Amino acid sequence: MKLGTAAAWAALALSASVGLTAGLAFADPVGDAGAGQDALNKGDLNSAVGLFSRAIDSHGLPRAGLESAYVERATAYAGLHKYDLALADVDFALSLSPDDPDARGLRGQIPATSELDQAAAARRGAALFDRGDYDGALAALDRSVSLNPNDEYSLYERGLTWLAKSDYNRALADFNAVLRLQPNTWGALEERGNAYRGKGSYDLAIADYNAALALYPNGAAIYFDRGQVHALKRDSGLAIADFDRALQMQPGVEATLYARCMIRAAASIELDKALSDCNRALQINPDSAADFDARGFVRFKRGEFAQAINDTSEAVRRDPRRASALYVRGLAELRSNQTAAGLADMRAAQAIDPKVADYYAKWGVRP
Repeated sequence: MKLGTAAAWAALALSASVGLTAGLAFADPVGDAGAGQDALNKGDLNSAVGLFSRAIDSHGLPRAGLESAYVERATAYAGLHKYDLALADVDFALSLSPDDPDARGLRGQIPATSELDQAAAARRGAALFDRGDYDGALAALDRSVSLNPNDEYSLYERGLTWLAKSDYNRALADFNAVLRLQPNTWGALEERGNAYRGKGSYDLAIADYNAALALYPNGAAIYFDRGQVHALKRDSGLAIADFDRALQMQPGVEATLYARCMIRAAASIELDKALSDCNRALQINPDSAADFDARGFVRFKRGEFAQAINDTSEAVRRDPRRASALYVRGLAELRSNQTAAGLADMRAAQAIDPKVADYYAKWGVRP
């Protein structure tokens, strides 16, 4: 998942897991779409999928071209009998152009969720979840669970879907159901911990992470998740220890480097190490607004206000609605006697996220 404004608090508020995505540039998305159409016409369906995917992922197609690429990729998926992927593409195309006759016609050829057997509904639900179509995933997983209420796979996938929609109570219900069927499922324990974290039930979350680690001691992601909860509790020492363990198991993970950088900066400890973590994260993803934002915060804590302004400006250039970067830039500008600019940035930050000042105040950072 992309790192949004709310996830800027991987150490300040750490309320969401950090997934960071680097943008990819492609030279000729229109040419790729045209080549995909040629491949589709020739019956080379796998090549068509690859070419349309490259055109779509380039983010360089105009709206009409994007809608067409989704319809044609859906056509290729349907030809490969990958109906779940085809359905996700068609539904997205229809969201762009509800009256497209090709999209509507193709959708009519895809078996309806209500007609699927239990196994097919489970597969469709998982596929749609992976594509980010959470409402479609829920419809399919509801169908699967209605046909087999004890299907652990569907219950787990539906729990993940509710978690992605921040519906933590429903996520808990599904993960509880999985754990009643299979009490020693470390994945369900970890995800239930994530749901508890989302609800603010931090001690229950830690208990689940501990239980998951007892079953799977090499779970780097579990250490990362537990570290986030320790950070939310402002227990910087335990948070850093968990991020250390995660990085020992999986060195060079950008999200973990970012989180460790932020918790050190927030707690004003080991700022040289914090700067090193942010630098390493930026080496992995040089275009990350989140990592520039975090490094700007470290610079601010080190009293390097001009560099803090530079880094947070880079973050804002990449993500103009990044409230945390605007707020920290405003703080640095105030410390640099740029009062008008500082107040303007802080007002802009609070217009985007009214709680941004509260996040920093919890760590003693105020204008």
